[in-house]
Amino acid sequence: PLPVLSIGNASVEEGHFGNTYTNFNLTLDKASGRDLNIAYIAEAETATSQIDYEHVDSTLTIIKGMTNKVIPVAINGDRLVEEDETFKVVLNYADANDITFTMNNETASGTIINDDYLPVIDIQQLFSIEENSSDGTIIGNITATDMDVGTEFSNWTITAGNINGVFVLDVITGEISVNDGTLLDFETRENYNLFVTVSDGLNISNSEIVVIDVINLNDNQPVIEDQVLQISEDAVIGVNIGAPIVATDADNDSLTYSIVAGDGTDVIGFENGSSQLIVKSQLDFENTQQYSLTVQVNDTVYIDTAVITINIINVNDNDPVINGGDSQSFDVDENTTYVADIVATDSDNDSLTYSITSGVDRDRFSIDTTSGALSLVSAPDFENPADNDGDN
Repeated sequence: PLPVLSIGNASVEEGHFGNTYTNFNLTLDKASGRDLNIAYIAEAETATSQIDYEHVDSTLTIIKGMTNKVIPVAINGDRLVEEDETFKVVLNYADANDITFTMNNETASGTIINDDYLPVIDIQQLFSIEENSSDGTIIGNITATDMDVGTEFSNWTITAGNINGVFVLDVITGEISVNDGTLLDFETRENYNLFVTVSDGLNISNSEIVVIDVINLNDNQPVIEDQVLQISEDAVIGVNIGAPIVATDADNDSLTYSIVAGDGTDVIGFENGSSQLIVKSQLDFENTQQYSLTVQVNDTVYIDTAVITINIINVNDNDPVINGGDSQSFDVDENTTYVADIVATDSDNDSLTYSITSGVDRDRFSIDTTSGALSLVSAPDFENPADNDGDN
């Protein structure tokens, strides 16, 4: 029988430049007594002829007595990241009229193995920058790796997240810095998530998130508004006067409160440095109906002041007083009923009601409950006294 020819599949890493070779091994199951001429051609599959590999269409000879031969196909190196690519080598008889061997298989597959890698930006990179930093302030350098030896990174790019262009990234070095410091405001945005890519000269990395935290500074003045409170004059010492005084600070700084001016600092004060006003000494509406205090709020850097008005609520805490004392006497002409106008005062300015509550002759008198006008029920007759002891 004729010798049987076989061709094996071949693969090779493409390399970054120049040529490597896929070597397809031809073998005979036994030596031939004559030279064997074999035609072969390389045909494209996913690989592209003359770009990924060098086209071949030729013949070779296995010298008599030999059982193997190699078909080399040149592979063109590159630095592109791509899928593995394939082509095939197809055998044929050099002379169809001179069949001196048979073929076990006519076709072999050649695989060009990709050995290029995308650059990779290091994950979880975190930077920080103080708010209000000046333009050009350097934040740091973003880093990346590449499994390809000798990679020089370039074309560093922020693809998303750079709101209003607050940052700038050096395309060559990967250094990130402040582009517009006026936009760095912790109270507006506490951090930025930048999506960044880099190139190795041919291949662009997948985007990676780089986080920049904005450091809060005390750059905002606290704000306190004028406020009006009220408290009853009979409030006990130590009681709260309304709710705590309200002030705001955009930096969320700790605030301290103090009274820096006013007409009631000995009567009203803050409780233990808090924002709660309390009664320090007894209030008296009849003495003072209103206190006006200038309150200062301080965040250790900035201050603000406001006028806090405290209205004292009157309560009925004073007895009315009848003018002229507790015992008074009046002369009345006979044959008349009017005696006198009883006048009383009340420091609470309460509405007063007059009445006769006792006395042996009380039934002979009446008093106007509103005006205090005192009158006899009937006109007296001096010659005929009608009072209890008969002496007018």
